[in-house]
Amino acid sequence: MTIAKKIYFTLLVGLFVGLLVKEFIMDKQLQITQYNSAKSEAQELRNSIMVFRDYIAKLNENNGHKDELQKAHPLNTVIESNFINNSKRNIKIKTASNKPILSANLANEHESDDIYFFDKNKDIDERFSIYNINKTEYYHYSYALRLDQKCLSCHSDYNVGETRGIISIYIPKKNFDKDRVLLSNNSYTVTFIVLMIIFIILYFTVIKPLSKNMKKFQNNLGQFFAYINDEEDEIEFKDIKSSDELGIMSKEIHANIIKARMVIQNQKESHEKLQKLMNEEDHQDKDGIKSKEKRKSDRSKSINMLVNNISTNLHTPLKDLKKHLQEIDKNDDSIDNAMDEIECIEDVLTQYKFFFEQEDIKKEIKLQNIIKKCNTKNHFEYKKLAIEVIDDYEDINLTTYEQELYQVLVNILSTNISNLEVSPYKEKLILISTTKSDSKITISIKDNGGGFDQIKLDKLFNPQIKNVDKLNSDSLKLYISKEIIINHLEGDLEVVNIDIDYKGKTFKGSEFILSIHDS
Repeated sequence: MTIAKKIYFTLLVGLFVGLLVKEFIMDKQLQITQYNSAKSEAQELRNSIMVFRDYIAKLNENNGHKDELQKAHPLNTVIESNFINNSKRNIKIKTASNKPILSANLANEHESDDIYFFDKNKDIDERFSIYNINKTEYYHYSYALRLDQKCLSCHSDYNVGETRGIISIYIPKKNFDKDRVLLSNNSYTVTFIVLMIIFIILYFTVIKPLSKNMKKFQNNLGQFFAYINDEEDEIEFKDIKSSDELGIMSKEIHANIIKARMVIQNQKESHEKLQKLMNEEDHQDKDGIKSKEKRKSDRSKSINMLVNNISTNLHTPLKDLKKHLQEIDKNDDSIDNAMDEIECIEDVLTQYKFFFEQEDIKKEIKLQNIIKKCNTKNHFEYKKLAIEVIDDYEDINLTTYEQELYQVLVNILSTNISNLEVSPYKEKLILISTTKSDSKITISIKDNGGGFDQIKLDKLFNPQIKNVDKLNSDSLKLYISKEIIINHLEGDLEVVNIDIDYKGKTFKGSEFILSIHDS
């Protein structure tokens, strides 16, 4: 999935989750509003009932409690039944008591709990809750009916202030649920439509152009590396017309790639000059024929000049290219691969430069000091991978090119460390030993990294920068090292797969055998 698509789908998922959270919060708010609205409606009904009760009570007092007026009293269940039968919203009202005059007014379990509650809490007159009757949810409102002096004439078994009963009102919860669901659905629909409009605009104004620019950039970058690895003879860049951040960045990278292409072209010309210089026949100068050693020294100096020029020209655009790549997306695998290839190219340049910067003067040195120097350089890598280095070398003095021998040993140990990074064994070992016989000195460097497969072993000293699918600087280092050993140290370098016995265990590994001549 491209970066643009990742951004798009991340926004899509993020906004969708945000929509769900927003609707969840809104639904909770609507439930609270619904609860309060139902309570307000119940209180309005209670007010109407109480006004009616007071009115009937006054009529009874003024007219001597006639039977016709008694029938209109709220305790008369006929009034409640008529209200329930005519309620279009299925609202139920009831005057409930634990000691009713009429059996129809007997309190149920929930109503009895409310009466008991009001008896215990004289300062509270109403309760509101959700009550389930036969799998139907109701908002239940109860209002305390407490006795005053005039009520004792009919209710002599109570005391003034006691709760004789309650006004009980049941409002179906579904009456309000319908409105809440309708509001929620409308909100979902509007929000969804707005989001779709935003996503469509976002896709065509940002995501699609971004994806197009990224695709162009990746294709051009791929062509560049194909060109730099001699897989393609030509490279063509397409213009990126976008003026956004990615477009500006891509243009800057393109400018640096074009500079690198010019440098590579100069490099090819330099290689042609180098080949001509290496193949030219001996010639005479004004003082006669130059000595073989003098010609060799002049040739090395000329080659070194060319390589330094190539290295200097390439390092700058490669450095700029790395900087821009790092600003794009550190999690993109294609960018990581590009960064790896650039670093490998830089390593190659360093190795080629060293190849022609060898010393002209031999020195008498202690071999163990050179090995210790190499181990000191690799101390951090040894510690990071928990590598145990076992030294078994003699106190050998020899006369040779110190810097060249040091670099060769560093290159070999670098390969040993690479092997141990993928070692199948928990214990990681490097064993270094030296022997001297007459004027020949042998240095053995072993590791228990599992050894090389036959294909890799056959190509271990291959000077090619790239092998099939990835850049390979280890083979280049070993190739250069072997060339130095053969042509300058008058020796040889070979590698074999071996079995290593150590502390009662047997490991598969490899052994580099370096033989040099002590002059």
